[in-house]
Amino acid sequence: MNHFNPLFGKIVALLFVLTCILPQNAVQAQSAVEEEALEEQESVTFYPISVEKALTELKQINKPIFLYIYTRFTPECNRMKKTVFIQPDVAALMNDRFFPISLELQSEEGMQLRSKYELTGINMSQYPVYLFLSSDGNVLLKDNGFKTPADLMVLANKVLGQAEQQESRVKFEPASGSFKEFFDYLQQYRNGNKQPDFLRGLAYKMREYNELYQGVVDDYLTIIGPQNYLNPTNSRFILDFADDVHSMAYSILTTNRNFFVSQFTKAEVDKTIEKAIRQFVVSLANAGNTVSAPDLKQISEKIKLSGLSNAGAFEISMKMLYFEMSEKWDEYATAAVAFLGNGKEQQPELLDNITWNFMQHTTQPDMLQKAQTWMQEAMSQKPSNFKYRETYAALLYKTGKTDKAMKETEKAIEMARQQGADYATTLKLQECMRRGKPIPADFRDSED
Repeated sequence: MNHFNPLFGKIVALLFVLTCILPQNAVQAQSAVEEEALEEQESVTFYPISVEKALTELKQINKPIFLYIYTRFTPECNRMKKTVFIQPDVAALMNDRFFPISLELQSEEGMQLRSKYELTGINMSQYPVYLFLSSDGNVLLKDNGFKTPADLMVLANKVLGQAEQQESRVKFEPASGSFKEFFDYLQQYRNGNKQPDFLRGLAYKMREYNELYQGVVDDYLTIIGPQNYLNPTNSRFILDFADDVHSMAYSILTTNRNFFVSQFTKAEVDKTIEKAIRQFVVSLANAGNTVSAPDLKQISEKIKLSGLSNAGAFEISMKMLYFEMSEKWDEYATAAVAFLGNGKEQQPELLDNITWNFMQHTTQPDMLQKAQTWMQEAMSQKPSNFKYRETYAALLYKTGKTDKAMKETEKAIEMARQQGADYATTLKLQECMRRGKPIPADFRDSED
């Protein structure tokens, strides 16, 4: 049986608090005594590293990855940490036979993997999610919801049976020098190193390894003080880390927006602000299963205070994103009509994407007619794009114009042939039409 180096394991154990999965309100409610007792117990050790880094930088893992995806807003995630991961049998099995990684769903990597590993159909109330991956990243097993210690060990042993059939196990060697250096940085921080240069470097390291870094960023900005915010080094740092609307860096950026525009570019500043607000909207949508008026008010207020020159249009687009992620399609359609108008001067790719959502989720005739107008505009802008004609055909089929839709698919296929492009999805669309079947929700996902 393989074991980690004891010193290495102790270092990782000390770092576990940095990757804790307790929701913020639960952390605030838990007494210091309870928290200390919990940390002293043997527990599953989650490594502060992204899945991509684990697969590319750690040589000879040759053991399955246990990827635990949690959300701050689901009580069952907190329950897993407090009652299951601390069980000695569970900790021994997961630490010895797997490479455990925890990931917050609302993080940038979490949202990417949500799509990659087909987690979009899992509601917030059904988290956490457990992904067991082979050392080359293939999914061995996927499950979700609260698991008792026995349940989790059954899943783990099932995976081990699969993995041992696929590959021979060899000794684990964390061979990346930069990864070890990262552990050393974190240990120094835990031991109280608050030197400004060290904190600045640690923040960039934590971002590189997909670790939550806003606490370190706030420490750095607090220590250097407002008088130093706007020098060249620190203004660059603030712009780099203003990706959370609740952070000090974001507040400094938006408060001094004109200065940052003069030092960098308006496009770069606006991109940073928009990215932070977009992530905020995603977190709001993921936090609940119903549209909330307070959520919409928060979105409006954040954008109003952002200083964006395109605030009006951006606000509508963010509300569209919120409605789309909340699967409130009537509200989405109303916002889309307000945002796109007649489709003139809009990017054809945007028109195509929104029209496809209308085709899948909208039944209102007036809305579907608007979508037809948008696709006609997209095709007029890029007449050689056969995929736009495919979308137009699907929309016609949705409105009952099957004969006309079939003709559009024939045009799309002929265009694709002339371009030497793959038109397999257009053929699938034709098959749906011939059989009179609805277009599947995952129709475009099959292109990959």
